[in-house]
Amino acid sequence: MKIAARGPWTLSPGRLSSLANRLPPVPPPEETLMTENAPDPRSADLLARVEAALPIDDLVGWLITTHPGASEREIMGMLQEIYMRDFSINPSGEPEQRYEVGGQAWDAYPQRVAART
Repeated sequence: MKIAARGPWTLSPGRLSSLANRLPPVPPPEETLMTENAPDPRSADLLARVEAALPIDDLVGWLITTHPGASEREIMGMLQEIYMRDFSINPSGEPEQRYEVGGQAWDAYPQRVAART
């Protein structure tokens, strides 16, 4: 049996198997200390600090101020965690800002975070 593909060439099952055997192995997923069902204590701490600071008029600015030295990846993770929760997040109406995040320049409009009513 031959497996045809678009173009002038075909792949036999043996050739396909040979190609697959030359691929590098898939690395195992990163191990984490948390299980899927266990809450991450860092997340709970972040959310408690957000709730205590509400309303926040500039979310990215607040994260940078409260987490000096955080990497871009860490700030993105915190933003994701906050956006996934039940907060009211809307543009603050302020002009676009330039933020220094983990050595990178971000241009963004400030977002206001408040408790959902």
